[in-house]
Amino acid sequence: MFQFFAGDLYEVLANVQDRFYASAPVTGSCQANDTGLKVWQANNDTFNVSVYFHCELKILTETVIEFSVGLQAEIEGIPRA
Repeated sequence: MFQFFAGDLYEVLANVQDRFYASAPVTGSCQANDTGLKVWQANNDTFNVSVYFHCELKILTETVIEFSVGLQAEIEGIPRA
């Protein structure tokens, strides 16, 4: 979860300025897509992971935008002695 203010979105989302005061709190949340997790081997000592999230931003109680975000990472195993 994250939070900022409606005024931060004035230049990004159309009509937010016309509908909300700049000091109105914006809250956001993202949920991982349970079926979107993928893991595969990259090299002998690394593997790749990808996961997708569904996110939404609300001003007060009204949803103003929903979007999806993908995350990809490469993970390397390093042996410890």
